[in-house]
Amino acid sequence: MQTDPSKSFNWIALAVIALAAIVMGAPSVGGGYLSGDDIQLVRDHYLVNRPSLSHAVQLFEIVHRDLYQPVAMLSLSFDFVVIRALGLTPTDASMNSIAWVAHAHNVGLHAVNALLVFFVLLRITNHRGLAFASAMIFAVHPLNVEAVAWINGRMMLLSTAFGLLTVLAMERWRTSPKLIWMAVAIAFTALCMMSKVRICLPLLLLIPPLYTRTKPPKRWWAGWGAIVLIAMGFALINFNASRTMISDGVQHLQGSAAARTILALGWYLKRLIVPVGLSPFHPAADQITWSHPDILTSVAIVVAALIAVAASMRKSRTGILGALWIIGALAITLPWIPSRNQLVAERYMYLPMVGACWMIGAVLICLSEKLFSHAQKQTRAAVSFGLLTTVCAILVGLSWRAIPYYRDDIARSARILALYPDHPDSAIAHGWSLFLGGQYKDAIDVATNALKQTDSPKTCEAKQIIGMSQLALGHTPEAIETLQQAVTADPDYGKAHHRLGIALERADRIDEALVEHEACASLLPNFNPGLLRLARLHQQLNQPEKARDVYEQMIANNPFDPVPIASIAEIEMADGNFAPALARLEDLLARYASYLPARLNAGVCANALGKHDVAANHFRQALAIDPESELATRGLADALIAKSDRSAATAVIDSYLGRHPTNRNLLDISIRNALATGNPVSAASHLVRAIQDEPNAADLLGKYAWLSALAQQWTLAEQSAQKSLHENAHDLHGRFVACGLAIRNSDSQRAIAIAQDLVRDRALNGARQFDDFNAVLQACAESQPDNPWPYYVLCLFSSQTGRSEWVALAADEFKKRSDDSEWIARIDAMLGGNAPE
Repeated sequence: MQTDPSKSFNWIALAVIALAAIVMGAPSVGGGYLSGDDIQLVRDHYLVNRPSLSHAVQLFEIVHRDLYQPVAMLSLSFDFVVIRALGLTPTDASMNSIAWVAHAHNVGLHAVNALLVFFVLLRITNHRGLAFASAMIFAVHPLNVEAVAWINGRMMLLSTAFGLLTVLAMERWRTSPKLIWMAVAIAFTALCMMSKVRICLPLLLLIPPLYTRTKPPKRWWAGWGAIVLIAMGFALINFNASRTMISDGVQHLQGSAAARTILALGWYLKRLIVPVGLSPFHPAADQITWSHPDILTSVAIVVAALIAVAASMRKSRTGILGALWIIGALAITLPWIPSRNQLVAERYMYLPMVGACWMIGAVLICLSEKLFSHAQKQTRAAVSFGLLTTVCAILVGLSWRAIPYYRDDIARSARILALYPDHPDSAIAHGWSLFLGGQYKDAIDVATNALKQTDSPKTCEAKQIIGMSQLALGHTPEAIETLQQAVTADPDYGKAHHRLGIALERADRIDEALVEHEACASLLPNFNPGLLRLARLHQQLNQPEKARDVYEQMIANNPFDPVPIASIAEIEMADGNFAPALARLEDLLARYASYLPARLNAGVCANALGKHDVAANHFRQALAIDPESELATRGLADALIAKSDRSAATAVIDSYLGRHPTNRNLLDISIRNALATGNPVSAASHLVRAIQDEPNAADLLGKYAWLSALAQQWTLAEQSAQKSLHENAHDLHGRFVACGLAIRNSDSQRAIAIAQDLVRDRALNGARQFDDFNAVLQACAESQPDNPWPYYVLCLFSSQTGRSEWVALAADEFKKRSDDSEWIARIDAMLGGNAPE
């Protein structure tokens, strides 16, 4: 059986294209999350980093930042599904240890897009060599690095993928009357728009029929019209969401819109051919006019490109249609609309690169055919492939050089500063990235240098960098002084007040800190981190109603932020209003089922209300979120004990102590649970393991001595008590046992002295301490039924701690066992309210 050579070529071509795309993007897998969108929309976005069906639905209900992009957000949420499936921990301090999953996903999507470029151009041109060359260049071109190496470039990758799939589906609809193809095209259009709006898509759909010079049937135009309406609808959604950003851009970018646009076009075209000078950010000057130093170069580049396209029209439609693809896909992002404080962005070229690579591929093939027109077909193919390989190898090298700019915030800002050293924002951004990266001294140096060349607002920011770095280094007085200078430099800069407030908190100057946080809230009422600080201060100052008002403002700013909702519940809990707090928390958990603080507090509320089954359920779910949560384990154990399910409580406690044998809180619960079942030996077994890990811990030794005494193991009790008091003469349970041992040894003077010391130290004021000491006395009485001194000591510390109900009972028991008139007189004095010295 013979194989079709064309099919063999296609499979080989697809494998090479995918491999090239993966090789280009592979170094980006070692990168992390970058500040800004990677943090706000991915790493710290609650609906994204805690994937669930309900969260997936909610992603389609809200605008994210200034864009409606639920499909991209859902894709990023899927990364966390993979992370959990791999058994990784998405709660690491830096989170960068799991970022490789998102980066690998981006690289995979880029490979898919490179393959789609091949299929689209093969469909349009029916030229396998041209489609292959174009897809290869797309796979490795450095202008695509930002969309691949930046995690939030996902929106570009997905919208491009769905856009190209729409082109393919519409081409099938053009040639096939099956309605399914129009439905598929409309579905891909919606997915494209919900990844990133591509208002240009209807224009791109016109390019295949224009290339083939075929008039589409009426059914095709019906599908095209539907796609136009969908694109316009999503464009309107995003325009409404971006009004503030556009308004800010209009105020920031002044001058000639045409000059800005020519500069941007010149930049893109130049980097398309010579991809150097790349950067994660390219700032625009506030005022751009026709006198800009780069305007002549840009005009020359644009004119030369137009001439080249016009010249190519004599022999091919590739030039004009490729240019139409570029301009159509790029137009909405050009700075003729002053929406952002940047001139160009490399990620904006990702979809336009399809047309650009189409043109470049055509040039390379034409060049090889012209130079070797008289050679055999195989020779021309080999030369073409060699030329393409050389070009791709150079482009891969340049891409690998650009990828490290996206490794982390410091690398990113360092690149921007190196490329734009005179732009005031560059040094400020680098200073903040150094600060956030923990390089405080370097941050101070960069900000100090920035002070030499910046205006007043930048002076304010530079001072903030220095002040916050000083604070991080422990130089609190200097930090306060520097941050006060920042506020003086620009009193209307809200975050300067916020950061000064943080420094004043560190110095325990709470009233002054409150003033600064209130100033920040006034200037930046939508800045939730500042509002959170203000609310926490109100709580610290016992001003719960004011704190509640601030939390309500946070909810108004962001209804999807669970922190203020849970915080209001905490205020209700502090007031003892457990029922409304539980209702609020359960409503929150209906939306954010895995929000651990709310889950824990819901369990606490349910326990307080006697709803121990409900509490146990909440704590079990909390443990499913964080199996190492001590609070959840304690809460579950308490709920089970309250339900009298002590065996289940024991299992929970034993499991936790098996992993954390020295945890004092769980040891205490274990002891109480075991004692309630009359089994102090079982409780002591956990202490044995803990003492093995901490052999000199006085509190552990003291409790072991106490449990040994309750179990009537007095030799063990004496040995452990001696060790405990050797390590810490004031250990409470060691002293309890020492008193009991003195009683058993008929050393009444020592026993009374220890008891009086305990009373003097107020060690017996708490109910639990009283009961623990009383338990030792009861153990003494049980082991020596005729010994009167347990009752005398009980009578003594009961009278001196105001527990009158115990005094008479203890006195009677003492009198039954003692005939010493002197001590009986002392007992009578205690009964009369005159405790002996």
